[in-house]
Amino acid sequence: SLGLSFNQLTLCGSASWNSSGLTMADRRHLGVYPNQIFIDTENMVYATSDDDDRLSVGQKNVSVSYQKLFNNLNQSKGVFLSEKGEIYIDNGAHFGRVEKWTMNATTPTIVMTVNGSCHSLFLGPDDLLY
Repeated sequence: SLGLSFNQLTLCGSASWNSSGLTMADRRHLGVYPNQIFIDTENMVYATSDDDDRLSVGQKNVSVSYQKLFNNLNQSKGVFLSEKGEIYIDNGAHFGRVEKWTMNATTPTIVMTVNGSCHSLFLGPDDLLY
């Protein structure tokens, strides 16, 4: 059976907010206007940002590891990482598409055409993009 490509946290019924929790990233890493954050099963953080149209990736609690992966995303709202390491990212606001980036690719594969932004993306266990 396929594992899930996203974290499913288990919270107890008495879970509460920790006001002294750690900051995993700030505007230096994610920009002033981050749109969506995705955390994979290895605790890698993927975030889209409007202020410089980028996808940033970094490791939780390691502030020097954040990198810009892609530029020219133009108001990307959604991001999802598949179990195979493929990155699905919204580029619909101006380019009318959702793209799939694979390891070491220099250009994306267009996997869906859209009429606007996709504010959330999900790849089901049947490899269907929602």
